[in-house]
Amino acid sequence: MVYPLLLQYLSRLGNAIEAILQAKGITIFARIDQRVEAKKVGLSLRPTQLLLFGNLKPEHPSWWQNR
Repeated sequence: MVYPLLLQYLSRLGNAIEAILQAKGITIFARIDQRVEAKKVGLSLRPTQLLLFGNLKPEHPSWWQNR
């Protein structure tokens, strides 16, 4: 059983992380609620969210390090 207060806390934490990233100019590509997606195909999953973010620019040195 997942406790409602824990779910609320985790949701607020995800929102806070997203807000911090956006404030730093980092692009949020997607926030995927994997539990919702699992339900769509008849599966059960604990609350799980995936946050895809980044700000890699081609002129950034790390872009060229492993090329």
